[in-house]
Amino acid sequence: MIFEIRNDLTNMNCTPALVLSTQLFNSQYSNNEIRMLYASAHGCNVGIQLYPLLDSISKADFSSLDAIFKTLVKLFPSRTALDSKLQSAWIIQDTLQSILNPGTVVGASDQNVINAFNTGSLLYRDRTSDANAFSVFTSMAGVGTSLNRYGYNTSDDPASLGYAQVLNLTWTTKALIKADTEHAGCALASSMLNMFDAVNAVSSITSGAVSAAFSLISAAQTGIDLAGNAQCTADLFTAPECANAAKRLRYRDACWEQDAAASYAAGIIQAINAGWL
Repeated sequence: MIFEIRNDLTNMNCTPALVLSTQLFNSQYSNNEIRMLYASAHGCNVGIQLYPLLDSISKADFSSLDAIFKTLVKLFPSRTALDSKLQSAWIIQDTLQSILNPGTVVGASDQNVINAFNTGSLLYRDRTSDANAFSVFTSMAGVGTSLNRYGYNTSDDPASLGYAQVLNLTWTTKALIKADTEHAGCALASSMLNMFDAVNAVSSITSGAVSAAFSLISAAQTGIDLAGNAQCTADLFTAPECANAAKRLRYRDACWEQDAAASYAAGIIQAINAGWL
């Protein structure tokens, strides 16, 4: 089966690769190789192609939050309810969190339990270098597909609009985050934080234009964290509660575990609305 999956991925036959890898991922045979194949099959569905994407990133503008968001909207289109790219981006991030360095013991508070055969860590240092490298692009996809899906009317053309925001994202309070039945607002905030983690994890092994792009992305984290923390404290959570919420929010359903995480996520959404012009 592994050979068949690899052959399908080589030929961009996403659906059969996904069917086969899902069977293995949800079984006792799951291991880091299977997890990466499963993530890659979902990456195929999103349209992630490493070398063209690296080239695009090396040439893109990441000089401001607005530029970052517009670039990610351009790179990762996803506009209709029938499009499964957004959901695949979420699944990939979950899966990559379960590709751990050998011997890693994950504390209960840091776990992302996917199923009986795959438990992940929210801490990027627990994960393999390959998983962190892939996470750069999949977390970018999580942001880009989300902004495409929820930042425009269905009749809007992002390209003709210069990838500027049309619709404000609605999840700007703790209550609105928790009322979101699609869990999209919390997942978007989670993708932002995972993007920063992944970029920071691999920045030392990059060079040239890609390194410069990653440095600009990393620099944007301060403002995002300030916005999340500001809303969290405004909702009367303590500093330790907000710090723990920020860490737990690397899990995309953390907002239903902790009210503080929902507040932190709402602050991130506010920062996106303010920064995407």
